[in-house]
Amino acid sequence: MSAPPRIDRLSEQSAAEEASARVAGIRRQALFRDVNEQIRRIAASFAVEEPLQLVCECGQGDCLARLSVSPQDCEALRRFPSRFITRADHVCDDERVIREIADDRTDAPLARERRP
Repeated sequence: MSAPPRIDRLSEQSAAEEASARVAGIRRQALFRDVNEQIRRIAASFAVEEPLQLVCECGQGDCLARLSVSPQDCEALRRFPSRFITRADHVCDDERVIREIADDRTDAPLARERRP
């Protein structure tokens, strides 16, 4: 009779921490998407045509980068719920770039979505 498999508690703990960080990142993306949607709606109610100052919708916990995006670009990106507006250097390995948007102040913000 062989010995039961040894459970590696360290790898279980690491996996749990990674899962927890991933969930926190997803919540953060949703929060900043909601913030940006409120900015977009308020701007639309005043017929603002200048670029909107939005918050990066990446999953990085310490990111508060501001992005300048035209109302037209923002509207076009929002037609797809799986797309997020982020800085170019905030795209994860399991995401792909959909569209780059020129921004004179920072790295080009872009739309990204999870790979299927």
